[in-house]
Amino acid sequence: MAAVRWVLVTGTSSGVGRSTALLLSDRGFEVLATVRNEADALVLKNQNPDHIHPVIIELRDQSMIRGAVRQIAHKTGKDGLYGLVNCAGMLHCGPLEYFPRELWFEQYDVNLFGPMALTQAMLPLIRKANGRIVNIGAVGGGISLPFYGAIASSKIAFEAVNDCLRRELHPFGINVSIVEPGGIDTPANKKMRDSVTRFLSDLGPIGQERYGEAMEAFSQWAFKMHQHNLSPEKVAKTVMKALQARRPKTRYRLGWDSRGSAILMKLLPDRWFDKVILKISKLPMRFGAWRNK
Repeated sequence: MAAVRWVLVTGTSSGVGRSTALLLSDRGFEVLATVRNEADALVLKNQNPDHIHPVIIELRDQSMIRGAVRQIAHKTGKDGLYGLVNCAGMLHCGPLEYFPRELWFEQYDVNLFGPMALTQAMLPLIRKANGRIVNIGAVGGGISLPFYGAIASSKIAFEAVNDCLRRELHPFGINVSIVEPGGIDTPANKKMRDSVTRFLSDLGPIGQERYGEAMEAFSQWAFKMHQHNLSPEKVAKTVMKALQARRPKTRYRLGWDSRGSAILMKLLPDRWFDKVILKISKLPMRFGAWRNK
């Protein structure tokens, strides 16, 4: 009798995580889908009751991760965990000059420390199934757009950890891949706009004068760009490829912005690439255009 292919997918209440859970459950996988509350668990379970198994985890809570390990180990039994897909993430925007310390910790907790804690906890089950890991990265994997310093740095760090993990697990026959999508049309876009609104409302008058107009213009551009780019379903199909391929790629780039930015970063000097980013970001291209106050 063939082993059951159990896959743990994080962040399945919406966006890429949700689309991945639904697609995999329709294609013969048994999906352990992480959510943060009972309401989301019930909604997801009803989508495919026979093959979706919600697991409630808050990635910032180590005790919940330990509890999930016991639950998943019992569920998967001798089959182990065929795949781990780290989709969960968080987005905070704001100029670094005013970015508060507590938001840095929250950003890294959800985007880096939490996924790594979960990966460490699940590796014994992945070893049992000779499974694999698929991580969801960010646009270009290494671009720091204005006002996105926290999210960009957390994802760049996550990519470095992904590369290290891939090399460390290579001798054990465990594949590690990263998917680097461009902008995706998901509910996170609305959260991004809400984050900008909250941040601007908390800035004092000088901060708003310095960054308010540019930050608002850039967030509107980013919102529109995401709406007309990748669908979460397309990203989910790529995740499935990485899980099913006999020899999966180490890196999957999706979308013109992800592929194009990677090429430009290699070809252009830093100052030239800065000008491209500044133009996109609606920031002045002339050095010192804004007067210091």
